[in-house]
Amino acid sequence: MSLSSALSGALSGLQVASRRAATVSDNVAGAGQPGYGRRTVETTPIAPGIPGMRSTVVRHEDAVALALHREAAGAAGGAGVAQAFWSDLDAALGDPDDPAGLAAALHAMEGALVDAAAQPASAERLRAVAEAVERVAGKIAGTAEAVADRRQGAEDRIVAEVAQLNEDLEAVAGLNTRIAKLGAGGAATAALEDQRSVVLSRISGAVAIEVLPRDFGAVAVISKGGQVLLDGGARPVSFEPAPQVLPHLRNGAGLNGLEVRGHPAPADGGHGHMGGGRLAALFALRDGDAVAAQDQLDGLAGELVARFSDPAAVGPLGAGEGGLFVDREAGAVPPPEPEGLAARLAINPLVASGDPSGHWRLRDGLGAAATPDPATPPGLLHGILDAFAARDPRDVPAMAADLKSAWSAQRGRADGAVARAGAAAAAAEERAAASGVDIDAEMRRLIEIEQHYAASARVMSVAGEMMDRLTRI
Repeated sequence: MSLSSALSGALSGLQVASRRAATVSDNVAGAGQPGYGRRTVETTPIAPGIPGMRSTVVRHEDAVALALHREAAGAAGGAGVAQAFWSDLDAALGDPDDPAGLAAALHAMEGALVDAAAQPASAERLRAVAEAVERVAGKIAGTAEAVADRRQGAEDRIVAEVAQLNEDLEAVAGLNTRIAKLGAGGAATAALEDQRSVVLSRISGAVAIEVLPRDFGAVAVISKGGQVLLDGGARPVSFEPAPQVLPHLRNGAGLNGLEVRGHPAPADGGHGHMGGGRLAALFALRDGDAVAAQDQLDGLAGELVARFSDPAAVGPLGAGEGGLFVDREAGAVPPPEPEGLAARLAINPLVASGDPSGHWRLRDGLGAAATPDPATPPGLLHGILDAFAARDPRDVPAMAADLKSAWSAQRGRADGAVARAGAAAAAAEERAAASGVDIDAEMRRLIEIEQHYAASARVMSVAGEMMDRLTRI
């Protein structure tokens, strides 16, 4: 080997060692950073017979581990949506020993009726009955409003998720273009690929996706259901929100779903579905869980309206006259719109607690004459108590307890789903981390690089000494 070849080879070795040291430094600095892919330096001969090596920085990524992590993280986010909903509703209904809960309100109503029946001429005890009835109606209406708020909130979050999803798809399309251009010119693209990985992970939180490689370092994004979201260019997802999510509106009947290029993209399964992430969970909340909870509350409210409109409980009623509980917007029996009745539930204005002049009607009858009769026996108060305790099929406290039990069970199932999804996400994250940067391995590699650098430097030093001797001859 000639001296010039030795010098050229040693110089190339120094350059490769220097680049490898810089790559190790990047790996250590990027360890644990979202989207960071471990780098290594690969070398190839410049050309046959020519000393020196060409070095290229290569980014490594465990595609399987990353896909599992993204899928698990998306499932955990979706499970969290349901958990938050049922936790909020369970808390709104209150525990049996919660003084602000529905069970306590019903217990107070029963106690007030017993006290009033014992002294039917007591205006104070009749007022206590009116206040207790209002408290029950208010608790049910407040819980129904919480359901409606969560349902409207799901609609609003869908709008925000779709906007972010479209923004992220455009970002991936732009990064694809830049990566392809830089890669074609031989420039490093690892930093751009890191950015793209972060955006793809964010997309997978909204929709479960498959990431497929394309030419020149680009990728395509397809939902697990087969909906193409990006291939070459982004395909925007559209969603038309309702002005207001009213109780009677349903998906396809006043409420809309997702579309891609004008074609339906269902969130709940089927060809081209967009399931597996927060978007699907939000649609499930809006069109499933919240509707079921609303229907259960409406059923309880309807039972109260019917039970306490019975003439045996509140006396004879004229056509269109309401009983003890009424629909505050209509007052008719039965309510004209059963959907959303719970949110409209109220005490009959004739016996509202704010107007003591009408409390005698609790004793004498809601459809009674215009003048009170303190001597009236407490028969109607006993009738209200009988309606309260009637087991047809269950008494009122038992119906409330069944509702509480059902919602607590839903909360328990949601908690379990979150725990399972969290465990799967943790396991997937651990696997992804294992394929990432290992600090100990990088330190060992740095020692090897130092040795290679010292060897190349020694070659250059010896070659320099030989050149000096030759020039002195």
